[in-house]
Amino acid sequence: MFWFTLLLLFGNVYVLLICNKEEYFFMKSKGFTLIELLIVIAIIGILASVVLGSLNTARTKATDAAIKSNLTNLRGAASIWYDDNAYMYASTDYSLAACPTATSTGNIFADSKIFSGVSEAYTKAGGASLSRCVALPTAWAVAVQLKTSDGAGNAGADAWCVDSVGASRQYIYTGVQTIADAITVDACS
Repeated sequence: MFWFTLLLLFGNVYVLLICNKEEYFFMKSKGFTLIELLIVIAIIGILASVVLGSLNTARTKATDAAIKSNLTNLRGAASIWYDDNAYMYASTDYSLAACPTATSTGNIFADSKIFSGVSEAYTKAGGASLSRCVALPTAWAVAVQLKTSDGAGNAGADAWCVDSVGASRQYIYTGVQTIADAITVDACS
């Protein structure tokens, strides 16, 4: 048997290999086959799809959190409006309808901070048609459909609603309900 020492370079790592002549020629012919490479690529693809799916779910949940945060922050701005405007939320009613797409007059949606918060919330949800607002002299309420809503009445939250009495809660559609059902005449359902 003929023994020898071989110093191999793998990347930046030197490997000292001590073997006989027959083993050296056997090792020299080894390599990856096309099948092995394809299997590795397939595994990497599967792992990438799982990670990207998780990222999409996380992004949707983050959008829901932003909607909830925007709506919850309205309460403080509405209290300031109430104090500054003869202890009324509206001298001109904003009837229960989709939230305004331009600032209103004579109600809390005329305040730029309140309008901006509502506008950002419904924009993240997908548009003003996915929101409901109401402003009366003694009460107000805003509801926006969440991005994760399936609209089918499953167990998950479909909308988030805040109002002048301190409610800040989810609304779950049952049956054929929509965002229009998340608010009563002057408060969250």
